[in-house]
Amino acid sequence: MNKKEVGISITSEIIRVVVLIIILFLLIKYSKVAYSYGRGIFNQTAVSQGEGEYFNVTILEGESVAELADALEGAGLIEDAFLFRIQEYFSEYHGLEQPGVYTLSTAMTPDEMLAIICANADTSDSDSSEVESNISDDADIEDNSTGTGAAEGEDMDSDNAETTEGEGEAEGSEGEDLE
Repeated sequence: MNKKEVGISITSEIIRVVVLIIILFLLIKYSKVAYSYGRGIFNQTAVSQGEGEYFNVTILEGESVAELADALEGAGLIEDAFLFRIQEYFSEYHGLEQPGVYTLSTAMTPDEMLAIICANADTSDSDSSEVESNISDDADIEDNSTGTGAAEGEDMDSDNAETTEGEGEAEGSEGEDLE
């Protein structure tokens, strides 16, 4: 072997080792990402603990899960829109989202939000494999962080406990900030 052949073989071995190291780092990086998503799907957590902030979310007829996820992420109700889409796909609520206005909290898990959004779904007529995804940019989100989070026509005091009809009127008008 001459010096040229020895130099070429050493260079090729160095390149081979560098490529293997790069593959190893990529494998580790994407394994962590896969683990994180897998854990997030089955170990759902809320964005905040305690009472959280309340937001009114409007879901329009024909709105896709991707649009819903983007709207929830934009409101700060979920941390990752793509993860929410995966969670919805593997949940019992897949394809059962109903149009309407919903009051959701940052203290709710994605599964709890889906339970509220899909509460009036008729599961006997739904075929989740035939869900259509229509694209529209009409997702409305109303910030209700200073509101009570009460359902329409229902009063709640500052401790988030239900009050009897008429009690809340003496403390202030509906929607008024009580801080």
